[in-house]
Amino acid sequence: MEAMKSHENICTGLLVGILTEPNNCIKFYSYLSFVANDGLNFVVSEMNRLLLEKYSIMKEMVQQQLLWLVRELVRNGVPGADWVCWNVMRNIIGGNTSNRNLWLADQMMNIYTDSRAWLYTMPHLVSGVIYTYLRLLEDHARPSLKELKDKEVTFLTKLIRERFPDVLSIGRDFVRLLQTVSRIPEIEQVWQEILHSPSSLSPQFTGVEQLMRTRTPRKYLVSRITPDMEKKLNFLMQNVKFGFHTRYEAWFQRSHLSSQESQSLRPDLVRFIVSVIHPSNDLLQSDVMPRWAVIGWILTTCTNPVASSNVKLALFYDWIFFDLASDSIMNLEPAVLVMHHSMKPHPQITASLLDFLSRLVNNFLPSSSDQVLLCVTAAFQHVQEKGVLPLLTPLLFNKNLNQGLRKFLMRIFQSLYLMENPPVEKPTPVQEYSIIHPIPTVQFSDDEDDSEDENLMIHETRNNGLTSNGEAKNDHINEILSKIEALPKEENSLQSKLVELMKTILSRPVFAEDSKLIAESLSVSLSSQFEGKLFPATFPSPATVQLCLSQPVFSLFSCLSDPRRQTVMELLANLQFLQPRVGYCLLLYLISSQAQSSHEDDSLSPYTEFCQALGTDCSLAACLVRDLTQCQNDDVDLFLYLVPPLYDLLPHSTLGNVPLLYLIVSCVDGSQVQSLVSKIVSQQLTLLHGDTCQPILEASLSWETFEQFAFWQLFNAHDLPLYPILNFLPKLSVKSDAEALTSVMLLLKKKVPTEKMISKCLAREPAGDDFFSALCSFWMKYCEEKLASMVVVFLSKYLNEGAGSKKRRADLKIEKPLTLQLLGHFTPVMKTCPKLFERPAVLEVFMKLSQSCLETTKLNHSEFFDLLESLTVTDKSAEESDKQSSEDDPSPPPSSSPQRKRTMALKTTRRLSAKVNYREVDSSEEEVEEEMMPKKKRKVTY
Repeated sequence: MEAMKSHENICTGLLVGILTEPNNCIKFYSYLSFVANDGLNFVVSEMNRLLLEKYSIMKEMVQQQLLWLVRELVRNGVPGADWVCWNVMRNIIGGNTSNRNLWLADQMMNIYTDSRAWLYTMPHLVSGVIYTYLRLLEDHARPSLKELKDKEVTFLTKLIRERFPDVLSIGRDFVRLLQTVSRIPEIEQVWQEILHSPSSLSPQFTGVEQLMRTRTPRKYLVSRITPDMEKKLNFLMQNVKFGFHTRYEAWFQRSHLSSQESQSLRPDLVRFIVSVIHPSNDLLQSDVMPRWAVIGWILTTCTNPVASSNVKLALFYDWIFFDLASDSIMNLEPAVLVMHHSMKPHPQITASLLDFLSRLVNNFLPSSSDQVLLCVTAAFQHVQEKGVLPLLTPLLFNKNLNQGLRKFLMRIFQSLYLMENPPVEKPTPVQEYSIIHPIPTVQFSDDEDDSEDENLMIHETRNNGLTSNGEAKNDHINEILSKIEALPKEENSLQSKLVELMKTILSRPVFAEDSKLIAESLSVSLSSQFEGKLFPATFPSPATVQLCLSQPVFSLFSCLSDPRRQTVMELLANLQFLQPRVGYCLLLYLISSQAQSSHEDDSLSPYTEFCQALGTDCSLAACLVRDLTQCQNDDVDLFLYLVPPLYDLLPHSTLGNVPLLYLIVSCVDGSQVQSLVSKIVSQQLTLLHGDTCQPILEASLSWETFEQFAFWQLFNAHDLPLYPILNFLPKLSVKSDAEALTSVMLLLKKKVPTEKMISKCLAREPAGDDFFSALCSFWMKYCEEKLASMVVVFLSKYLNEGAGSKKRRADLKIEKPLTLQLLGHFTPVMKTCPKLFERPAVLEVFMKLSQSCLETTKLNHSEFFDLLESLTVTDKSAEESDKQSSEDDPSPPPSSSPQRKRTMALKTTRRLSAKVNYREVDSSEEEVEEEMMPKKKRKVTY
């Protein structure tokens, strides 16, 4: 026993020497190889312990020496070196492009490249390497990292092709990661081989469905979560009480989710929570923070649509090819419960998740959409059978959902709807699932009491750093630091002390490293002031806003009216990097404080200087988005309070700002939308302008259904010109842009048709939808004459422009694309509005169109031309009948048949319905925004 202890002590000493003395590492390693009598087993186990527990806090030199030792273990084929490599890769952080993280990824890839023969003898490590670097490729696929990206692509594609049988063991998450980077040409080629020639990669591989039916082992999902993240997530869901979790969420977010690059880390966290953390029934029945609440919080931290979609895909990924024999109910429970518990407090989250899942059924793998639908349906049935939810109808077909989304869900999941809502019998309620404990109020963030343990630890670390550095600080800096350390805890005293402190800093400016040092000290001392909600829970009023401004944190801005405020701005900028709330607190202070400038143009100039002091080369618009994103995450009410004055005071940075408007529509509920619409209608708020709304219209097509609903409510509240909509219309498709197309239809039906409107409607690709025919049916009822004249004007202009080109096209046997579009749009119109084509002028212009078409076009659109021919024959028969009767009648004939027809039409004018709401008005091509005016109601006698 003593010999073993002595052996371990010697190996530990030599290991420490290797890690801390680079100049002697080769000598120490040779000693270690000679002394170790267990094949370096103890050294390997110690290295694994260091990698799992201490790597993140090691100095850079120690990390470099550790990688040197890993290379030596691999080169000498030491048993257990594969698991050392595995644990090193766990410390490569996803969503992190810092130099040390990039260096670690590059060094491990070099080790694998140099020892490829050794690597191929470890199938499980090959799979882990492919999974890790495929995930890292998403972070490195940017122009600034092109060299590293190209190196990883070459390494990965060769590894996948040469060792594809090892890929099969990864399972469905390999497909998820591959799709994320499939736009890289080399990866796209691999993806095409998987889809269309699977056997070329491996004789045992039958296609992508084989991968999707294989559940990804937990070890791969764990490998993309660092040991520190794993430890903190387990702590959140095992030790933190639900309702007292705000501080811990902020703690985790500051550590791992504060950077923009970390958006790509969120899907990894969700996959880990869903597939790895499976709490026991005792834990489920306790009051600790549930998995669904953590996932809901992660969803709310997504700041762009791509990250949000990837998180939702990660949440539902086990549903797509759910197999009752191999998949667990615990993989389904988080998604169901986050939708269920968000229905009332956060309906937009539930709606967006249901919309995403329903679209996933048809779009994830179109060739197997029927199979995907069966698997998702089976997953919902399994959820109900296990009692996670007593009934599916309150979730899937809730009447509070958007009507279009509800109908879409009823159509997709018809079998589930009929199962609980049969035509004759009502469904029998199922007992509540015993492990689901009732939660009175569901929120993803709540305020809680502060603890000083973490602050004390940071405070001691900072003091130790100061003494260890031994740098002599001047008396002024020491005086300021002493004042910060002596700040009282009581709010009233703290406020006055902070004002004095800022005046001291203003009187004797501090810059550069001194400013950073003071900012660090302030961040520690005021950390509790930056937690919880700043804004009152009640409806904001001048009194409540002033009460909010009386909090100590706003004393930091007390000297901003002083022209010498440059030093304060630098200090606030340094503090912003440590406490991201500083930015929106400054906005609230400048907007609401009575101390702001009396001139509106200058009231936010301190914020502009603050953004410049950050030195990030970001525009004012980008800084606003950054600070308001943090504000939206912390307090939606405060965010919506700031929106109107910001749009009023900073129109150049807010109007047309796509990310900013997305922040608004992504967080509002129904009552908040109504409040914003009221402000817009009463001219108190302008969110959109005709000259700048075009990019927003195009960006909205990628938003979720509820977000688009909120956007169109805000759009319609403005009095905007029609030209942005008309330019936007040709890009819309009924399959992918149904929400926008519906809103545009409702907007156009209120307008009198013009030649420009007809032109833009017909510029859309005819996809079998009834958009144009529906508008024509409406216009025929209320402005028939105007519609007919505009159709004639448009077609006449089109035919005149194309005159003389028929012979050339006949030689080429190619029809004009616009002609084919016209036929595609007018064929359904001819069926729904036959009276339009009975007008002589309309019939005449369509006959000219028929004469300009190629014979092949007439064959391909025989239905349209047959209907047109029948109308022509009917018209000629009527003319001959009139001519015959005129010969028998001695009265003088009319001067021309068309004139006679127009006279007859006037005599037999169609009687309009008693409920007509519009009358025809003249509209020129330039006046495309003209509205149809209401018509006086007249009594109708029957």
